[in-house]
Amino acid sequence: MSIAEDSAAELGGGHTPRASEYSTEQLVADGRWFPLRFNAGRDQFEFVFIPPERHRETPFLVYLEPPASEIRSIARSAASAVDVAHGPLHFILHAGFGGSTLLGKLLGQPGVAVPLHEPPILTDIAAYASATAGIDAVQLQRDATRLLARPIGPGEAIICKSTHLGNGLASTMAAFHSTSQILCLQTPLEEMLMSLVLRGLPGRISARKIFISLRNSNMGISQLAGMDALSDKHLAHDTDLELAALAWLSMQRMMVETAGRLGPERVRSISTRQLMKDPRATLRVAAAHFRLELDVDKQLTGGLLDRHSKTGEPFNPQRRAERFAEGLRFHRGEIAPVVKWARKIAERTGTAWELPYPLIEAAA
Repeated sequence: MSIAEDSAAELGGGHTPRASEYSTEQLVADGRWFPLRFNAGRDQFEFVFIPPERHRETPFLVYLEPPASEIRSIARSAASAVDVAHGPLHFILHAGFGGSTLLGKLLGQPGVAVPLHEPPILTDIAAYASATAGIDAVQLQRDATRLLARPIGPGEAIICKSTHLGNGLASTMAAFHSTSQILCLQTPLEEMLMSLVLRGLPGRISARKIFISLRNSNMGISQLAGMDALSDKHLAHDTDLELAALAWLSMQRMMVETAGRLGPERVRSISTRQLMKDPRATLRVAAAHFRLELDVDKQLTGGLLDRHSKTGEPFNPQRRAERFAEGLRFHRGEIAPVVKWARKIAERTGTAWELPYPLIEAAA
């Protein structure tokens, strides 16, 4: 079943929207037509029909692979010429593997907010920016911010959970949208590494891919902090977990710099441990930061905490904590030296180990 057919089914049947039925002005003005990708070679946005219900259930928008017949490509200049409505647009920044998808789903209450789970257009824009310095790269971010801020559901805010590369765009995009708030999710490095280890070989391959994508987009810790360039020799000699640690440091630095640029009125932080240990308190402060009238109790009793936000399998936060503690004991010999090594790089590069402006103070 195609995206459009899925969407029609979720909306109770009826007519399936087709891009050919819309003029450029109508399509760009309708927030349900989402800018899934940016085609740099053609300077076009690629729109796909994604209603709010689909956004709420999809853990990663990059998983959506619509057929060509469901994609409407519109020149950036043409899209930018259309007057569009805009609503609240907020951002969740994170290093991955720490509950950001769960947080996005908990905040994505119908009538309140629509979560955008890692829009691949952010990765496209980051790649373009790394290859095209200057005014045009900044203008592209402005154009994309304008499209992402369009209301998808009536009266609903947009909560954009960033991609790894998108972390580096958030401060600029938020600066274009004066009411944007940013929430940074602190995941301890050892927990990120443990998540990768528990995934086996696919997790280790994922670590290497994340590092390479950051490095190739000039967002790695070496470029951000003035270290010697991380050449291909690191790919040959550094372990997967060491590369993951460098990726974590890179994204940590992006979040810290975003907080420094925009300040505590607009950028705050929470931790994965707080989210898992006390989801009620964490969700309340997160909703308040985003200025959302969220029914926290309804969200917490709606089953989202009982199933894995990505796979749909049974989930229990307490069991997750126990599994991680057990895994850390078993894999301490591999993980502890990497964390110690990463702390030295953090000191060398002046990268803060903890995120600033916490919404909930950590227990002593």
